[in-house]
Amino acid sequence: MSTNDQSLKSLWQKLPSETVVFTNEQMRTQARKFQAKHKRRDITEYIGFAALFVLAAYMLTVQADWQDWIASGLAVLGAVIAIWNYNRFAKVKSTPALNSGDNLLEFMRRELTRQRDAAATAWKWYVLPLMPFFIFVSVYRWIEEGSTFFEITDMRISFLLMYGFAITFFSAFVLWKFLCAARYQRQLDTLDRYSK
Repeated sequence: MSTNDQSLKSLWQKLPSETVVFTNEQMRTQARKFQAKHKRRDITEYIGFAALFVLAAYMLTVQADWQDWIASGLAVLGAVIAIWNYNRFAKVKSTPALNSGDNLLEFMRRELTRQRDAAATAWKWYVLPLMPFFIFVSVYRWIEEGSTFFEITDMRISFLLMYGFAITFFSAFVLWKFLCAARYQRQLDTLDRYSK
């Protein structure tokens, strides 16, 4: 490294660091906003799962052959596992009723870390439990719609388009969750930077 580079580096290291800290009121406001936003997200998730249960029940009342019973059972089982995992990993925790900014800071740090980890691993605890349903329906509907496995019918073309859409949707969901994890990490970095 040249002398010029070393002097620039030493000059950069001597610059004063930002000393802004969160006040108690700012921490309370941030914690309230965080909790309100995530409570809305929780309600949306529960409504989505309830809609899945209603759809499965409807499918069983309209036409109930053995494939529909298995498909509905796999859908309900996958949804129960996913919602149980959601409650364990991602459901927002209540803000502590404490006046200390340090306690709120620790709460926010724990929650951001927990939400980041939950978003980064959502593909295995949220998406994977629903895959047996998707695979079973895909295979039995494909076999049902043709005389041979490789015969292409209009219905099979529709299925391929639906499968393509479903795979795109699941991939986009996983990518979105990774982006959410990155956003939580940025919020955590900001919290750490301004609370030292």
